Amino acid sequence: MFKDDNVYKVYFPLEPVCMHLSNASKEKLIMDVPIEADSSNEKILFMDSRKEQLFDEMNHMSYLSGLWFTFTVERFNYLHVTSTIFALLINLVILFTYEREVYNTQSHIIKVPISFAPIDPDLLIFIIGIL
Repeated sequence: MFKDDNVYKVYFPLEPVCMHLSNASKEKLIMDVPIEADSSNEKILFMDSRKEQLFDEMNHMSYLSGLWFTFTVERFNYLHVTSTIFALLINLVILFTYEREVYNTQSHIIKVPISFAPIDPDLLIFIIGIL
């Protein structure tokens, strides 16, 4: 860093919490650093502007790693994909097993299944339970 026509070395201590920064955040930070910056001061100011966001993520992941079940970014991604698949399967079960009520001419209610294929709802739920 330049100050008063002198060059100073700037040392950034590595906090233990820094080990909890995800690889995606590291790569995004590296890609966002202004390469065309004229001086190191601009890059340092950029890092200073991003520090709160990075420390929030690192502190959160540090807290989660201290729980009885260790949370990592990879596990979060796995849980996200798994929950999305289960939500899709639940919606498919609802779609294929939904019944609507239809009134006939004598004002009796008839339950008519809306189905795109002859699927037994119990069998479908059993198969999803196995998966």
